[in-house]
Amino acid sequence: MSDVTAATRERVFPLAGRIGDPGHALTATERRTVQEEIVSFLADECDRDRHDIGPDTDLVDDLGVDSLTFLDLFQELEGRYDLDLDVRVVARYARDNPVRTVGELAEHICRFLENTIDLGAN
Repeated sequence: MSDVTAATRERVFPLAGRIGDPGHALTATERRTVQEEIVSFLADECDRDRHDIGPDTDLVDDLGVDSLTFLDLFQELEGRYDLDLDVRVVARYARDNPVRTVGELAEHICRFLENTIDLGAN
């Protein structure tokens, strides 16, 4: 990756270089950024206004999110944060740790990005 590309990526996706670093706890601002990215993604995927989606929005009942939407979200995160995720492992984790709301989803993703969830152990 060229220096210009790396600098641009850091400006647009400021977490990209630090995600998964042992001991890196996301700041409150970084957590808000992750939640906003998730909300924007869900608004686009579910054809909703992003301002109508909040932490208490139910993923299934309010947005109609299905397993394909989750798969698309994790593929988006892979590209955005330069991650290498095994879809089967993510699916097992999601099955064993179900989430109902946007806020719960954001919290799980933040914990994963902080490297406090070991997907290899599930």
